[in-house]
Amino acid sequence: MPSMEPDLYLHSHSAERTAEPRASLATWEDLAQRASAHQQQGRRLQALQLFRQALVVAEALLRMPGQPVADTQAHACIAALVVSHHNLADLYLHSGAPATAAQHLCDAHASVLQLTTSDAPALSTAAWRHLRETRAALLQFVRGEEDGGTSAATPTAIAACDQALQCLAIVPLLARRSLH
Repeated sequence: MPSMEPDLYLHSHSAERTAEPRASLATWEDLAQRASAHQQQGRRLQALQLFRQALVVAEALLRMPGQPVADTQAHACIAALVVSHHNLADLYLHSGAPATAAQHLCDAHASVLQLTTSDAPALSTAAWRHLRETRAALLQFVRGEEDGGTSAATPTAIAACDQALQCLAIVPLLARRSLH
């Protein structure tokens, strides 16, 4: 199975942002469903492109200037962000790129943690609920439960697990700071 690692995760996402689709939950859902269909049919590159677009839309939903997230949509917008990162992590993990998968899991966790300090109470509350999911995904990854433990023994996978553990170790410190 060829690795997708050379097609590394773009930290800046600048390529995707130039052609950002209209940000709505319906747009995100359509992109995510189409990406999942491509992934199930073995078309990884098409799935990757659509999962990335879905992530851009999810990020845009949470950072629309002058348009705060409605209380009724806070949970759904954060869920879209988490699911987008987790879909990409799954795709990368099963394509032989555990370091990139770990980065997406860490980014999801860090993004949600940052939202816990939001001035919008609904957004903050929803973020605290989603932290459990992102933490669980990181722990699953470290235990090798995501891929049945098949990649756990490779040096790249070990480094990716270390990266995920470091992300988990930082979170309680950040969370305590945000509570004070």
